[in-house]
Amino acid sequence: MGVEQHRDLKKKVDKLRDENKKLKKKLADLKKEDQSLSRVLRDFQNLFTHMPGGVVLIQQGKILLINQAGLNELGYTEKEILGRDFTELIHPDFAEYVSILHKKKVSGKSVPDRYETCLSTKSGEPLYCDVRVKKIRYHGRNAFLVALSGLNQKRLDEKQSSRSDKVEALVGLASGLNRGFDQCLNILNQHALHLRGINPLSDTDLVKSLEKIEAAKETGSIITQQLDSFAQIDLEGSEAVCFDLKRVVQGAVALTEPRWKENTKRCGIKIHVRTYLRTSCVVDGYPKQIQDVLVAMLLNGIEAMPEGGEIFWTMEENSGFANVYIQDTGVGIPDDIRDKIFDPFFTTKHGSRLGLGLSLAHAVITRHRGQIDVTSRLGEGTTFIIKLPLAPEVALTGAAASGKNIRDCHILMIAGEGVVEEVLSQLLQGKGARVSVASASSEALNLLRKHKIDLIIADQNTPYLELSKTIPRIKKIAPGLPVAIVNTEDDDNSSRVLKELGADLVISRPLKLDKVSSVICNTIAVRNNAD
Repeated sequence: MGVEQHRDLKKKVDKLRDENKKLKKKLADLKKEDQSLSRVLRDFQNLFTHMPGGVVLIQQGKILLINQAGLNELGYTEKEILGRDFTELIHPDFAEYVSILHKKKVSGKSVPDRYETCLSTKSGEPLYCDVRVKKIRYHGRNAFLVALSGLNQKRLDEKQSSRSDKVEALVGLASGLNRGFDQCLNILNQHALHLRGINPLSDTDLVKSLEKIEAAKETGSIITQQLDSFAQIDLEGSEAVCFDLKRVVQGAVALTEPRWKENTKRCGIKIHVRTYLRTSCVVDGYPKQIQDVLVAMLLNGIEAMPEGGEIFWTMEENSGFANVYIQDTGVGIPDDIRDKIFDPFFTTKHGSRLGLGLSLAHAVITRHRGQIDVTSRLGEGTTFIIKLPLAPEVALTGAAASGKNIRDCHILMIAGEGVVEEVLSQLLQGKGARVSVASASSEALNLLRKHKIDLIIADQNTPYLELSKTIPRIKKIAPGLPVAIVNTEDDDNSSRVLKELGADLVISRPLKLDKVSSVICNTIAVRNNAD
């Protein structure tokens, strides 16, 4: 090879090296740009996923994207809902209205960008929403971005207001009725005493009439007591005092003990009332009225267990409130009447019952600036939750410690629809935790891969939940993540088996909620310290 050729070849090699360097630099720049775009995309996806309200992207009527808040509200998994027609989620009562709006929006006609509608959750429950719609371009085609803001709380507030208005009107009515009814009872009482004074009282028909008069008098006395309670639920005056709610609960149980023990002897059924009251909660108000409410609640629970069963009372403090949980193992409340049970004069029982017991309880608790709620499933029993504000000085001293290790934690529950899921969700969310619920282990594992979870709680009664497989998979994905199991059996052997499977904590039924709260706090604290 000649010198000239060698020189030309060297120039070509140098040129190729320069071009190679430029290509490498360009490739490195592209990689950085790709990484930057990937980070932006991840940040966007994270932002979209964790937006506080539900957001849905719809194109050609199909759901292309939905964030976590939307999934939580509707009760679906991402896999179950993506690709579905959005109109399938509209409650039948609103389907025609929303369909008309959507068609007008697609055709470019002027329609409201904001309206109220009602969706159906996976469980079939109505979900009232404030809907905002924005037409956008997505991948070069028209699409709609839909923001959903739940209005169920607004509807609940309206219902509470309506119920309170009914109660207020009945207070005046009860006062007037009580005076007239009391006069009739006095007449009956006078005649009954007169007849009892005749000696001997031999006529059979007369004796039967006397027994009927006394039975009517007893029924009338019960009705009078209820009317009198309605007429005197106002808290104005100087009788309000600070009192220990724990003592009042114990007093209510003691007052009703003869009643449920008598039922046990007379009917041959077994009724057990158990209390787990480790906390003393000081509240302001009228202890006698609160005790009357608790007595009514206990008797109501007993009547819900015609075949016998158990009633459990637990109590805990949370965010300035004393929470009393009354759990029974009765027949449960059907969905179609659950919203009516606090309405005055509503009753499913025949005879002399006025249907004032639960409405009176609602009125008294509301006047004490508290709340009363119910969660129930047919065949699973019922749980009433009574919240009463702590006395101001107690609320101030206890506020800092309440739920300090739960606040801002992300807790994942594996549970089917039921009382356990509803009650635990309320308890944990009330303490500031973020709660996600999965109805199957596959859904839970998918959420665990995507999000940072501080604690998993699994209900052993969840359908198709194989703990022997699920717990090891959880531990493999997130080593050190504590797993709590809600156990059906309250015995040492069952707890031992679950711990051998890898459970860090076993929560037995009935839920002793003050203890549950404490052990969850401690479990999360241990995990945080280990991190």
